[in-house]
Amino acid sequence: DARYMRGVTGQDSFLCVGCSTGTITVFDCSGDLTRGNYPLLHSLETLNQSIYALSSSPSLLTAGDDYGNIFAYRIESAFERAFTIRGTGQPCTCLFNTEYVVFAGFNTGHIRVYRTDTTEMAIEIAAHVRLVSGLSYNEELQMAASCSPDQIVHVWSVPNFRSKANSNLDCVFSQQLENKMCTGVTFVSEHKLAVAVYDDEELVVFNRA
Repeated sequence: DARYMRGVTGQDSFLCVGCSTGTITVFDCSGDLTRGNYPLLHSLETLNQSIYALSSSPSLLTAGDDYGNIFAYRIESAFERAFTIRGTGQPCTCLFNTEYVVFAGFNTGHIRVYRTDTTEMAIEIAAHVRLVSGLSYNEELQMAASCSPDQIVHVWSVPNFRSKANSNLDCVFSQQLENKMCTGVTFVSEHKLAVAVYDDEELVVFNRA
């Protein structure tokens, strides 16, 4: 069977790559990398659906697949499975996680926020009219950004999920990029947001006023 890689994330000591078979391979990056030697540490199994997106925080590795399943692994416990959030058949197209929550974007245009302590969905919003192609988070600003081929970029104010209370995800900025299909977004700094566009050699950069 043909296999392909999709989704990548890492920390200082490891690199994770998703596979179309549903496997997540974890490579050791703690040694001398000048020789190009990346020993295989783990091969994590999911539910055999193609992995679509990966993310990691200091304590958790998260993955989303083509069925919308989300998996979390405890990094400090040799990547032991922490929890699974079952999907509904709609692919999880992008995600990021903190110690407290997992933000997941889906091909329906929805963004769903799940708490890591209870795995309950805290927030669900219809963020875009097409799939969510990019998600990014800036912890210092307490803001998230999303983009989509619908040509819209949103910036969201993220509540403090350390408390048990659920809060709203408020949109603080929206911009339409006419004739530009957005494929990815990231906070470059506290003052700059960069957006990647399909079939375009240049990034679109927003400066925070």
